[in-house]
Amino acid sequence: MISDDSAHTNEYPKIVKEIRKLGRSNFVLLIFNTGEYLKIHFDFLLKYKIIKGIEINEQTYISLQRDVRVQECKRYAYSYCTKYSRSEKEVFDFFKRKGYELDVISDAIKFVKEFDVLDDRKTIQFAINHFHNRKKFGINRIRLELRKRGYSEDLVNDVLQEMNSDEDTEYEKAIYLISKKERLIQSKKEEKRLVFVKNLLNRNGIDFSVIKRILNEFKEDDYRFD
Repeated sequence: MISDDSAHTNEYPKIVKEIRKLGRSNFVLLIFNTGEYLKIHFDFLLKYKIIKGIEINEQTYISLQRDVRVQECKRYAYSYCTKYSRSEKEVFDFFKRKGYELDVISDAIKFVKEFDVLDDRKTIQFAINHFHNRKKFGINRIRLELRKRGYSEDLVNDVLQEMNSDEDTEYEKAIYLISKKERLIQSKKEEKRLVFVKNLLNRNGIDFSVIKRILNEFKEDDYRFD
């Protein structure tokens, strides 16, 4: 997403031949004697004191281009972060793929953090509640899903500890998962039931100590828990 839609030249100084208003927006198009043009916000006209016929040297032009990129990235980042919950790494990787410079991305991330729309701790808390209450994922599956989204492992563990995700909670989730598959488990041959249950709980990320506890309690003959 590049605001300078023309071929860049190294010809300096660049002379502003025309300042064209773009509809009802707060943007204008700078048209230079070199054939280049640059879409900028009206604020930058005031900041750089740009008027028709002014000469812009290389240093000023590079600074103006960077300001345009930062503003553009900030605006895009705010929209990107408010549409869905994102991790800071997801935001960074997304804009890096879009071709934004690292310092520009850094400025944009600082900007959206000021609006409280990019907060890894809060997003992790929301995700854990979703995975725990809706998906019934175990602790290991939750960690895996959050790592895939780019969250810090230390931060994930910290939030999990704060939210008191303990063995009893894991056990309850394991029992729920098994109850959902009760008929299917009962339809299995006795020698295959334990393997099925173990794989079911593993897939859903139930902690190994809880799986071991479940398997020890499992009665192959009538599929019942004491």
